[in-house]
Amino acid sequence: MRGDRALRRFGPSVDRLPWRSSHGARRVLGDEGQQALCRFEEALLATWSRDDAILAFGEALERTLPGERIVLYPGAVGGPPRWTVSNDLPAYRGELPVHRKLAEYRARLSSYGRTASDPFANRPVGLRDLARVISPDGVEVAVEELLAPAHYYHQLRAVLYDNRSRVALYAGLYRSRGARPFDVLDHARLHAMQPALRRWVALAEALGFEPIGDGALVRGLEALDVPAFVVDREHIVFANARARAVDGFGGGGADAWRHRGAVVPLRTAHDGLELVLLPRAVVTDAAGAELPAYLRPTAELLGRGASDKDVAARLGIPLATARTYASRVLARAGVRSRRDLICRD
Repeated sequence: MRGDRALRRFGPSVDRLPWRSSHGARRVLGDEGQQALCRFEEALLATWSRDDAILAFGEALERTLPGERIVLYPGAVGGPPRWTVSNDLPAYRGELPVHRKLAEYRARLSSYGRTASDPFANRPVGLRDLARVISPDGVEVAVEELLAPAHYYHQLRAVLYDNRSRVALYAGLYRSRGARPFDVLDHARLHAMQPALRRWVALAEALGFEPIGDGALVRGLEALDVPAFVVDREHIVFANARARAVDGFGGGGADAWRHRGAVVPLRTAHDGLELVLLPRAVVTDAAGAELPAYLRPTAELLGRGASDKDVAARLGIPLATARTYASRVLARAGVRSRRDLICRD
């Protein structure tokens, strides 16, 4: 069975959406849908303070789209994706079982692989409407060879292009055979999420997280012995381990921290990023004079953010002794916690 009648099982045809932009799609979601979208945008801001930003990205998306099977990856037109996020993968990251078919599938779509000739550029599209470009037979083959091996059947996907007509992100939602096909409201949800998805990918590329980039910037910031974070306008988009350990530090507003440190512009692929370095609390000569000689090495290590185990290993003392020394240093410094010691004015 071939033709449009056969393709009806993939869902309704939505070749012309009743809105023209992601902002228009957002308006039709209703209060509950818009609140879910706001929660997703807030969750994306918090991903940069997590140890694994890509994993946190997948988790935020799954919470926003409960029950959906999700596949996202950047680029991947001229080669394999640099990374994949999918809740069908262990820990959300890895190689999809259909990746060996992706190159062949993309070759079939090469005739409209550029923004100028892709009638569905930067908007969601289902299998039935995609068949108008690929042909009904092509969609049937894609379902049997590409989707069925991964237990997918219904597909709603958006390919987001950048201003150079390159693929910035592939975003696909899938459902199994027998599930409800995607409808216009599903199109609206995916379309309304696009600005947040674009911004996340742009920041990820600017920061160079592995495997998105070479990881050099992130490694350099983690190697600093002072709290350091990266700001995009008013939001914190990356924080090293020392910054994450500071009391009251987290995702969200950055203005409260700017005046406490040095601000340095960053030259990256994403304009407007700034590096903020907070002063590291060190034991000055005057303060050090108030400490017994045996506590000064411990105080110096605590000022650099060392844990009790680090102190014990560096000084060659028992862990219990390191804990005792650390408590005495904090008491003499007049602070309640080692975080206060690291980031006191």
